[in-house]
Amino acid sequence: MKRRLLRCLLIASLSGIVPAGAAGAGGGAGDGMAGSYMALDYDRRLAGYCGLLTALAQQGFVQQEAELRRSLQLTEEQVRLARIEAILAMDRDWTNYNKAGKAQWCAGAGRAAALRLEGYLPRGGAGSER
Repeated sequence: MKRRLLRCLLIASLSGIVPAGAAGAGGGAGDGMAGSYMALDYDRRLAGYCGLLTALAQQGFVQQEAELRRSLQLTEEQVRLARIEAILAMDRDWTNYNKAGKAQWCAGAGRAAALRLEGYLPRGGAGSER
């Protein structure tokens, strides 16, 4: 089901149903302010796909997402396009690895994504040391 949705989104982006650039790095949501949101959403998806999305990482995502939306004043459309771009980038990257490659990818990039999400909390979350 998830693959089917991703393929539909990809076909929609190629056919122009989704605005150009919304489904690839190099345009659309990946540029400018919404690019920060796309990178955050990509980290959450990567950590999740790798089984590394801890409760602490999820809390970090929620906190950083709220801060980004507020500080960058992202519209719902910008957020939607950034999420689509993150989904498509995640699917593209995920399919580039075989089983052994995915394990290495998760151990490296996946772990780094989880740590970025978890590391966000100390700035204002529980366990903060000032």
